[in-house]
Amino acid sequence: MRAFALADESVSLFRGLQADGSLAEVLITLGHVLRAQGALPEARQALTEALRLAWSVGPRLMVAGALEGLASVEAQQGQTPLAVQLLSAASALRVQMGTPVRPADQSAVEGALAGARVILGDNAFADVWSKAQAQPLE
Repeated sequence: MRAFALADESVSLFRGLQADGSLAEVLITLGHVLRAQGALPEARQALTEALRLAWSVGPRLMVAGALEGLASVEAQQGQTPLAVQLLSAASALRVQMGTPVRPADQSAVEGALAGARVILGDNAFADVWSKAQAQPLE
């Protein structure tokens, strides 16, 4: 609960300052906290806003983080193909930027990938992944 309160307070602060880059970053954190608490619709909302902000004002690194967070939410809600598409897009962006997944996020990303591979099967997973990789990042 303390993590939620601090992140929520930061959201209000950065909204007031109109610091959209910082707001995107704290919304990603808030999304992870909400996901961990099982508040999946609220987590999706926070991460979607973070993605929108990061895409429009940067930094691009936050775009990848928001995509990975959204993928974890979608995976938890049984939207496995969408989760794979989001993870694929994040992976393509990370390759383009030359940036790895943060160590703090590594287990969530790996867990979402492994779970999706089990649910979809190797062939369907590879098909969804490759189709997503072929799409423009926009």
